[in-house]
Amino acid sequence: MSVQPVSIRAALCLALMAAFAAPAPAAASGKTGKSFISNDLCGNIILHTEWRRGIPARLLGAISIAESGRFDRRSRATIAWPWTVNAGGDARYYGTKKQAIAGVRQLKARGVRNIDVGCMQVNLMHHPKAFANLEAAFDPATNVAYAARYLKQLHGKTGSWVKAVASYHSSVLRRGHPYMLRVLKIWVKRPGTTRPTQLANSRANPQVAAKPRPTGKTRQARRHSASLVRRVNIERTAKAKRKWAEVLVRRKRFAEWLTRRQAERRAKRDPT
Repeated sequence: MSVQPVSIRAALCLALMAAFAAPAPAAASGKTGKSFISNDLCGNIILHTEWRRGIPARLLGAISIAESGRFDRRSRATIAWPWTVNAGGDARYYGTKKQAIAGVRQLKARGVRNIDVGCMQVNLMHHPKAFANLEAAFDPATNVAYAARYLKQLHGKTGSWVKAVASYHSSVLRRGHPYMLRVLKIWVKRPGTTRPTQLANSRANPQVAAKPRPTGKTRQARRHSASLVRRVNIERTAKAKRKWAEVLVRRKRFAEWLTRRQAERRAKRDPT
């Protein structure tokens, strides 16, 4: 077969098509590079998992943002990144699942065992039976499903979603309480700013992005959400009252000390 000459315009078109057909993967770094492509795989799955499991709306999404949140320049929002690996506080955001698995294997080869993985940052050391292998651990659906089951178990033990969120991070109060406040701060944000469960890939996967029909579970989740908002507001008010009470106690003690000090000085000046 003879090769026909190609025009300059056609050559440019072919080069552009080849460039966009195989984009380079994002580097394994905590910073968002230009090659980062928005694909909210975690958010799409979390939205439906909350609905099916009866978890308050956007609560599991808020946990995912606290765990593996990464700013997406395309949607201008923070989304949970499925190829996130955290070891010893050092979070790495890989471009692909293959790179994330390789990163975990390198950590294990160096003797590191305390490793959090995936959308919900499930710890491989504390949850050794959560996943069959690393391939399943980095599967967004499997990762989110296990985290949802674990959160429901914590809610069953504590009887409170607030306590369940704290225990999701740690059963130690001094570690779990600050984490719980951070998650609730993300959770109570108005939907117009940063949606933890926004659908960033609705065209690519219309079945997942479809809005679920309201059912009894949906209404129950909404009631849970409203109840949790009231609980947060009550805790904030109680905390403010406690702080003010402490201020009043300190003022009273200072006034008593000042009165005694003045009486002592007067007694020294006039001993009779």
